[in-house]
Amino acid sequence: MAIHGWAIGGSFQRALLCDIRIASSDARFMLPEVTHGVIPDTGGVAALYEIAGHGLVSDMVLTGRRLNAQEALGHGIVSRVTEPDELLSTARAMAERFGCADAQDIPPGVISQQICYAFRYEILEKPRYETRSLHRRHARLSSVAI
Repeated sequence: MAIHGWAIGGSFQRALLCDIRIASSDARFMLPEVTHGVIPDTGGVAALYEIAGHGLVSDMVLTGRRLNAQEALGHGIVSRVTEPDELLSTARAMAERFGCADAQDIPPGVISQQICYAFRYEILEKPRYETRSLHRRHARLSSVAI
């Protein structure tokens, strides 16, 4: 998704659900819902939490903090920042690159699913596995020490 100018509220949240986000240098990001008595709930807050963590989400949602394009890049919200006049050509070139896959190539949708799976494994499953592993190792060491 190419982001130019303001991405506010639901528009920002929808952008967060896209696989790839690029922004023009004049892009700005904000979640002002709470300041209007509304809870942001279109799925973007959960995605932002996965991307940037609890601190940034809390700051943006609770205070209405605004991010510029460089801050968004630094937090991993966008993967590239271009000049405004280069944004659409950059987005088009990226789309053509993965939209013109040859028949023998892996479809981009499959790759995207694998990236999501790897990310979710890293966030959800790996800590559980490590905890179980640690408990098993501790149990073995405890039984040896007795």
